Amino acid sequence: TAVPNGDVTYYVNDSEVKVENENDRVQLLVDEVSNGEEFNAAMGADAIERVTNAAGNTLSNAAYDLAYMDLVDTQNGNAVVTMGEDQSLFIYWPVPENAAADSEFHVVHYTGMDRENTVDADKLSAQAADVKTGEDAVEKVTIGDQQYVKFTTDSFSPFALVYEKAPDPVASLDVTKTLTAVNGKTPGSSVSVGDTLTYVIKVTNNGNVDLTNVTVTDTMSNGRTVTWVNLPDGVTNENGTLTITSLAAGTSVELTATYPVLRADASSNLVNTAKVTGTNPVEPDTPVTDEVQTP
Repeated sequence: TAVPNGDVTYYVNDSEVKVENENDRVQLLVDEVSNGEEFNAAMGADAIERVTNAAGNTLSNAAYDLAYMDLVDTQNGNAVVTMGEDQSLFIYWPVPENAAADSEFHVVHYTGMDRENTVDADKLSAQAADVKTGEDAVEKVTIGDQQYVKFTTDSFSPFALVYEKAPDPVASLDVTKTLTAVNGKTPGSSVSVGDTLTYVIKVTNNGNVDLTNVTVTDTMSNGRTVTWVNLPDGVTNENGTLTITSLAAGTSVELTATYPVLRADASSNLVNTAKVTGTNPVEPDTPVTDEVQTP
């Protein structure tokens, strides 16, 4: 989308013939830069390099979007339209879906290129280009429910939008189990028959995507299970299996369980296994799991 930056006079392709913009006949035409994937990749790489070299920008996971923009007269066969001297338009470029939430945006305008003169991919670095970077030149704005990258231009040709790509989605769970009390007191070096052990099981979503329906089980090698107590909101218990309805990325839930030591436990090599399993939004057919064993 293009919006006039102040008063703008339009002309037919650098001539002195004015175009009266009645009924918004002058429109921004957005097209692909090239049909060739190799050329587009080369331009994207060149744009990233130009941005990186400008003002010491650091890009850790750089991505790009390309567009050939023309200003045209839609009532005159899409004839190319230019503007008066020192006049410009605001360009509103939709923020790419894969852009990181905190990404800065940069625009490389290849001012030395046009449709009439082709350029080989290996000659891109020699082309004149205007690198727009920094908040004063490029800003992210929100209009309605859509985010845009906003910048100004006084001419049209290929443009590259350079930004930080959001990390690839990773689903991951971690579970730890800690003995926190024996008979309500700080644990010692040993336990006895009849003691009640209190454990805290901590379930952490250490991925970068939210997880749902995370199940938690805690079983003994003798077939017995722990008793869950004081469950937090959002956690349900069905026959000893807990379900955490949702677990946001980077958050944890602590669960408390008790177990009474039986006489049979004293003479056995008892092993306790806490296991967590969550629905994987990245690969729904492959659940994300983790488990921990304690003696």
